[in-house]
Amino acid sequence: MDSLSDGAAASDYIFDWSIMAGCPQLLPELIVPSYFGNDLMRTLPVKGTDVDGHPSMFIGAANTSAQLHVDSGGTHFWMALLHGQKDWTVFDQADTPYLYSDYLHHRFHVDPLAPDLDRHPMYAHARPWRHQLLPGQLIFVPAGSPHVVYNSEPTLAISSV
Repeated sequence: MDSLSDGAAASDYIFDWSIMAGCPQLLPELIVPSYFGNDLMRTLPVKGTDVDGHPSMFIGAANTSAQLHVDSGGTHFWMALLHGQKDWTVFDQADTPYLYSDYLHHRFHVDPLAPDLDRHPMYAHARPWRHQLLPGQLIFVPAGSPHVVYNSEPTLAISSV
């Protein structure tokens, strides 16, 4: 973790890396929080989908981020932070019209980390929920919620649907 440089390129952000596919020997060590142990998605025949690659790992250098987006799987998900700090900004689905959606690419034109109200005046009506996730904490994100995550220091996290 200490070798990740400050302000690294996006290529220094391991994003949604499948533990099952890349390092299955870690799975017996992973204890899913009891709140999520009975995930009904696990009982469905969903091979070859986003759900099939979970749980997944996220490793990010300091000062890297994932742009504002909605996860393509359309599912709820949780993320547990093991190392570092992640600054989350999450929006209710009802705020989507204020975020200047690019439906084709599952992203948004507004940047909640540095909003430009001259270019995106409707963003002023959005109600962001901000949270600083610290090691040992877990966040739950409801399905369809636009969100952006900023790594303010090197991070290691586990996530699943």
